[in-house]
Amino acid sequence: MASVLSGVFGALVGNPFDVALIRKQASISSGQTNYKNTYQAFQAIIKYEGLKYLYSGLNITIVRVVLINFAQLAGRDYISQYFKNFSFLDNHHHNLVAFTASILTALISLPADNIKVKLQKQ
Repeated sequence: MASVLSGVFGALVGNPFDVALIRKQASISSGQTNYKNTYQAFQAIIKYEGLKYLYSGLNITIVRVVLINFAQLAGRDYISQYFKNFSFLDNHHHNLVAFTASILTALISLPADNIKVKLQKQ
């Protein structure tokens, strides 16, 4: 529960910066340079769309953070218990657990991350 709450608070603080970054990157990739820097992106979003648009995609950001925390913590514990059954992996147990948990985290969080970026580009 602590990891979920910390993820929610992190999303509340970080989402405006993420929106500004994605908007800036989207303007560059479309061949326009709408923003000179992140501060100008903040100003433009607040001026033309309102303060609430800095929090666009917040709901999916929170879901994404919860999925990442769950996959990393619970996934690591489950995978670690599973690999303890194989004694020949003793020397590489920690590396294999970390590698497998990171793959699991990426697979679980990627769909939410894709939706988040699409929402924030709008």
